[in-house]
Order: sequence, then C-alpha cells, then structure tokens
Amino acid sequence: MEVTTGNIMDRECAIQMRLLTGVAILLKIFWTGS
Repeated sequence: MEVTTGNIMDRECAIQMRLLTGVAILLKIFWTGS
C-alpha cells in the first residue's frame, strides 16, 4: 500500500513540476515576445 501511495504521489509531483515548467516556458516566451 505504501509503495502504491508513494508512486501516486511521485506521479502527481511529476505532473505538477511538468505543468510548472511548461507555464514558466510559456511566460518566458510571452515575455520576450512582447
């Protein structure tokens, strides 16, 4: 059970990190574009 919960937490963390990096890249592109 602990391993499954850990995997879910890691997956959510990875998704959040990917979203944050994506938003940061979009902001950087928008900032430099304008």
